[in-house]
Amino acid sequence: MKILVTGGLGFIGSNLVDLLVEEGHQVSVIDNLSSDSSSISYRNSKSEISISGIRGSSFMREKYDVIFHLAAKARIQPSFDDPFDYIYENFVNSLRIFQKAVEDKSRVVFASTSSSQGGKFTSPYTFSKVSSEELLSMYNQTYGMRGTVVRFFNVYGPREPEKGSSPTVVAKFLQSYKKGEPLTVIGDGKQMRDFTHVNDICEGLIRVANKEAWEIDIETEARGIDLGRGAPLSINDLVKIFYPDPQEGKDFVYEPLRRNEPLRTEADSVILRRVLDWTPSKDLSEYIDKQKQHENS
Repeated sequence: MKILVTGGLGFIGSNLVDLLVEEGHQVSVIDNLSSDSSSISYRNSKSEISISGIRGSSFMREKYDVIFHLAAKARIQPSFDDPFDYIYENFVNSLRIFQKAVEDKSRVVFASTSSSQGGKFTSPYTFSKVSSEELLSMYNQTYGMRGTVVRFFNVYGPREPEKGSSPTVVAKFLQSYKKGEPLTVIGDGKQMRDFTHVNDICEGLIRVANKEAWEIDIETEARGIDLGRGAPLSINDLVKIFYPDPQEGKDFVYEPLRRNEPLRTEADSVILRRVLDWTPSKDLSEYIDKQKQHENS
């Protein structure tokens, strides 16, 4: 198949491109390298790349069988300082992709966010994503587009962002561990997160794009598909994977809770199993233990 991946030089997108190329697909990538997780070094030599925004890319003149729309201004906290750009860029670029999909009869897999479980209006970032979900549903029902919403849940694994304004918590903890510094726990550490390995995310995305995954009823299509394990873990328990008997002040420290972040995210694995007959399988503890062993070897 001929496939377009927006945000294909980012953490999740680049891993997806590698898997798609490995499966023998013809892959084009649009990425403007604005994300902390994006890097030209993640380029797959067997893919075509356009370093530009979605609107200005020549790739938007080509026709694709499937479009994975992963590009977005990401992260909750930075969106409070830049609400206009977050809402405008994320919503309007989704509109461009959905309109193209209708014109070209392409299938669309749109990456949304698990932060919506805290409510649509908790941040400009979350609002931009949920509004784009509603836009997708309108395009499906009004124009016959074949689009599905997928939501990511605290993704970790190779190429996860370690620097910038918002590194993933797993990457941040690994960096602190390697440096012998205390792990920084936001709030009281009781927040629950549904950690999912990037390889599972990419496999799930491809399963959604397969023909069988489009045999979904209107209700399920409108609700979207959660790509997560459905087994949330508290941040305090995440600390214990690094230090079985952690001591506050030595192994970890607490910092104030950040603005409007959900206290719990949990994937609805029932829909995932019913639609895809599949669930994520990678284990967070095994991943962290391997990273620790590599550091200690």
